[in-house]
Amino acid sequence: QILSNLNQLLENSDFLLDDRQTLADVALYPFVRQFAFVDKVWFDQQPVPALQGWLQRFLAADWFASVMVKLPAWQAGQAGVVFPLQPSDQG
Repeated sequence: QILSNLNQLLENSDFLLDDRQTLADVALYPFVRQFAFVDKVWFDQQPVPALQGWLQRFLAADWFASVMVKLPAWQAGQAGVVFPLQPSDQG
């Protein structure tokens, strides 16, 4: 039901509450992303195309790629990672 409600909000605009991104979009995006990726095949089959498009736009955003840097798992004995990362730390 929640997915359907969010999809309905997105049927007439690119964002949840307005034609521009608001705090609501930024706040809800991580939860929708996490939910979707628990079972991506199932999520992609749901009748919520506006919500799926909204999620995809966030995933494709340059800012998202810059903050979601994937790092190797820390191993005992390694130095810790200090944030924010510098470009040379991302490799």
